[in-house]
Amino acid sequence: MKEIVTETINTLKFYLPNLIEGTKSTAEKFQAHKDSEALKVLPNIVEGIDWVYQAIAGIQKNGGLPKIDLEELSSILPETLRAIEVKDYVLLSDLLEYEIVHVLEKWNDQLLVTQ
Repeated sequence: MKEIVTETINTLKFYLPNLIEGTKSTAEKFQAHKDSEALKVLPNIVEGIDWVYQAIAGIQKNGGLPKIDLEELSSILPETLRAIEVKDYVLLSDLLEYEIVHVLEKWNDQLLVTQ
């Protein structure tokens, strides 16, 4: 089990910076009123965030990464979903850039000091 945890942490360390950049880029597309372009990649961002969340939760269940607070992201997601539903792309952009990216960067920093 320790090998799987180590592999997953290493994958997270590689993947998170890419997800952060993709999330920032998507927010910038919304800000530039390139909504259709941003909406095309938004499912990938959502899928990536879900994978990161699930990976960290799985590692925590096996005794690793106790300092990462998954609730930080959970509290943002309902508002993000509402912004998508009502097509409030200004709010969505702000949530992506200032809330979600902040949490992902914090998690990335916490992962970098792991192992």
